[in-house]
Order: sequence, then structure tokens, then C-alpha cells
Amino acid sequence: MGIKLATANNPGDMNSHLSGGHRPGEAGTFLDAARAGSSLHSDASAVVCGAVSLSYRELWQRADGIAARLLEAGIQRGDTVSVLLARSTDTLASLLGIWTAGAVYVPIDPAFPIDRIHFILRDCGSKVVLTQSDLVAHLEGIDVKSIALDKSAGEPGDVSPRFTESRPAADDLAYVIYTSGSTGRPKGVQISHRSLLNFTLHVSEMLQLSSRDVFANVVSTAFDASLVDYLVPLLGGAGIVIAPHEVVSDAERLSQLIAHSGTTIMQATPVTWQLLRESGWNPTRPVVALSGGEALPTDLAAWILDRCSAGISLYGPTETTVYISTQDLSKVDLSTLHTVPLGRPIDNVDFHVIAEGNRLAVMGEAGELCVSGVALARGYVNRPEETERAFVDHPVRSGERIYRTGDLVRYRSDGVLEFLGRLDHQVKVRGFRIELGEIEATLTRYPAVQQTVVTAHQHASLDTRLTAYYTTVDGAEPDHGRLREHLAASLPVHMMPSAFVHLAAFPLTPNGKVDRKALPVPDARPESAGVYIAPRTDTENELALIWAGLLGV
Repeated sequence: MGIKLATANNPGDMNSHLSGGHRPGEAGTFLDAARAGSSLHSDASAVVCGAVSLSYRELWQRADGIAARLLEAGIQRGDTVSVLLARSTDTLASLLGIWTAGAVYVPIDPAFPIDRIHFILRDCGSKVVLTQSDLVAHLEGIDVKSIALDKSAGEPGDVSPRFTESRPAADDLAYVIYTSGSTGRPKGVQISHRSLLNFTLHVSEMLQLSSRDVFANVVSTAFDASLVDYLVPLLGGAGIVIAPHEVVSDAERLSQLIAHSGTTIMQATPVTWQLLRESGWNPTRPVVALSGGEALPTDLAAWILDRCSAGISLYGPTETTVYISTQDLSKVDLSTLHTVPLGRPIDNVDFHVIAEGNRLAVMGEAGELCVSGVALARGYVNRPEETERAFVDHPVRSGERIYRTGDLVRYRSDGVLEFLGRLDHQVKVRGFRIELGEIEATLTRYPAVQQTVVTAHQHASLDTRLTAYYTTVDGAEPDHGRLREHLAASLPVHMMPSAFVHLAAFPLTPNGKVDRKALPVPDARPESAGVYIAPRTDTENELALIWAGLLGV
């Protein structure tokens, strides 16, 4: 199944394609590049978590010891090895050890439900799990070998010839990351070493890290963005400080870690940057801020620029190797946008905006963002049908594929690629097609409102209703009539939420994103836009009962 583009003879069509830089494709692996770079910084601090610190030499010794244990356990090149660990220095050592043994890295967050952990292990076919003694109980009832690294990781051993024989090639799988699936089952995304090396080299060149830099890691290991924190610093000899789990969601403790560790660069989701913003964080030294995982609101971007020495927004689905575009916040007119634009694609990646009718979108027209190039995943584990739907034939280049992101975008007249929302967040209400992101952006402009999520719920009456969930700057709940007036100034009636739900904070997924499935179920009764007047006569009462039955309220 492929996309066949119908193009109009219009110069504007050219704006539906954006290409990243194109350097020769990399034939090696990140492992090769990291070992070569680390040899220049053997005694420098590589990674710290709590009281545990490893130099570059110690990190690679630990990784080689883990690789030796994996080979002894029968792991062969291309086998999957899962990592079920609390945040620690062993997380990074395990990742490097798995690749040294020629295996495929599969991270699992210990905070996941047991059923989800077991599903991932069965789905990816892991033969071995690297874990710790207090988490071994999570593996009861499933046939898999566990290695508790806090007991013994094995001695380094001789790197040659065993590791030389198992050394992965560029087209071998590097990792499998599981994301939420529309069917309720997580999907394993398969990424090759070639794709990973292309990404890490691009980001390394962009950041120009040195041995004087310290990269703070606060994102979940099960989130592919953690690979930025773990891998990119190794190419420049920078240090990594892994924030313990209890620090990540505590703004005061996180601020202290940033200050005391000498952090010079940190990547986080907008939720975490907002957490620091609310706490009044003001760094004591220059910090470069990276924001990814979700769209970055422009007011938060402005705050980042005010507090940090530089700010960069990152965009990319898991299926395209972590991030595929970057946007320097200082080069955007934040006053004209609701969220930061996607920016330009990284090296060896192309963007295509495809509108209805499978044609290239013209300037200003909304369309689905499709991606081609070296960043594309091999596909989903054990999901051939879903792989075929998401990765389709390239419309122009024979033998190549293109990935359908499901993200709705458009090119502005100034050439900026603007993110409009998710195609799967488009809903129909009473026949009208509605983009929920537009309602969210409009509500966020209300002075007291801080963050918003709009959802569509189908009630027993089969009527689809919109619910606006929101948080406020001061935690106080504003008058919902005022919110309606604010929205009514910009939106048509069919885009008005039936209910507003004030939350102290949004529920989050382990990856730090808003967990839409965990939002409270709204009241079936729509909120009245005016003052309620009870029926006063028998006729009014009869009419009220009829309408209540029809409307299901």
C-alpha cells in the first residue's frame, strides 16, 4: 500500500517538501564512535547517579562485564535483551553492554503494570532480563532468565575475540521501544544502528558538547528521548548525571540537582519545564534547555529563553528514531504562534506534507506530515498489518518508504512548518469536523489558564460532547461563564465544550506526557451557559422531561 501523489501545477506545492542536510550515510554504529571518543577521556567522569560515580574507563569495564555475562547466558547477535532497572548508572552500562554483545536493547520502566511488563517481554522475545534483586519478583510467571546486576555483573574479561564476533553491523537492530497502541496493546518500534548513529551524530554536532559539559537526565528510560541523554554526551566526553526517581517530579530537589551537579544542558518534556517554572527556578549558571515529547507552548518557550542560555525544541515520533527536527527558540517570532514550530529536519531526513486526495499540500493548507530517509524504523514487532499501514511506498523514490506520522501540519507564508495537532485528535461533533488542538490553543490564551486538554466523549444518547480539562496558574478555579465568553469570541458554537473540568495537575504517563486515558470521566450533564430556571408550569415540566429524554441528561 502506498501514497500516489496528485500534484497541481502550482509553485506553492514545492513548499510541501522540506529536506534536511545530506551527508554520506553512516556505515558504522554508535558503539564504535562512542568507544573511540571515550578513549580520549578515560579518567573523566562519565555518569553519576546519587552516590555512585563511574569514570569513562569504569563505565566501559562495567559494560564489558555485562556483555560477558550475556554471552555466557547464550545471547547471540540480534537477540533481544530487556532492561528492568531503577534509574541508576547501571542503566547506561547495560545499554552499552547489550550492544557490545551484539544484542538488541529493550528498556522497560519498573513503574509499568506487571501485565504490561510481561506483554513486552513475550512480544519482543527477550531471553534475558537485566534487572536488580528487588525487581526480580516482577518476572514471576514468565519464562525468562534474569541477571540481577546488584549481585554480580561479571568481570570485564577479554574483549577479543568474543566481542569482535558479536559486534553489530549498521543495519542490525539497535533497540526496540514500546509505545502505546491504538488497540490497547503496546507496539514495539524497531530501530537500526544506522538510524541511531545518524541521529546521535547530528545532535552531537548541533550541541558541540565538551568534557566541561554535564548533561542531566530526567526522562524515563522507557522513553526513547532518554537516548539523547545517555548517548550524545559520550561522543564529546561530557558527564551525565541521572536524576533519581524521587527527584524527577520534585521541582525543588530537581533545581538543587541541576545546581549542585554543575548541569549545563538538560532535556525535558514541557511538563517538567513548566514544573520548574512554577517553582520559580532560576539557574545559577548557563543552562541549555532542550524540550521534546510534546508541543511546546510559546509562553513556556519565552520563559525558557528568559531563564536559559539557549533553548531548542525537538520533534519526532518514536518511529523515526527519537527526534527528526530541531528549532532554535531564539529564531522564532513567538508572538505569532501558539506552539513552537517543528523546525528543519535533521541530516538525511525529508519532510512531506500530504493533503486530502494524496496530493502535496500548498502553502497554508493543512496536511499530514510524512517522513522519509534514514531515520525510519524497520517496523513494529509482530505487527505486519500496522507496519504496512504506517510505512508505505515512497511516492517518488522507488524502493524507499515513507512514514505517516498522523500529525497535522501546514506551511506558513514565512516558510515555518506549524504543528496543528493530531489527526487522531480530530473528531466530528454533530457533523462538524473539529481539531481539538485549536480549542486547546484558544483556551490557553485565557490569562488564568495554564495548560489544557480537550477530549470528545460519546454519551448514552450517542451525542458526542467536548470536555475541556485545564489547570490554572494560581490553582484557583475561574468562573466557567468567563471561559465560555473567551472561547465564544474566537470559536463557533459547535466547538464550544459542554463541560469544563478544573484539575490541580494533569495525570502523566511514565514518559512525562499527559495521560489522556487517565483524565476523569466528565459529568454526563452539560454545563448550562446561563442561569438555570426550573419548570414553572405543567406544560414546561412535560417539555423539560421530553428534552431530558432526547438529550440524555
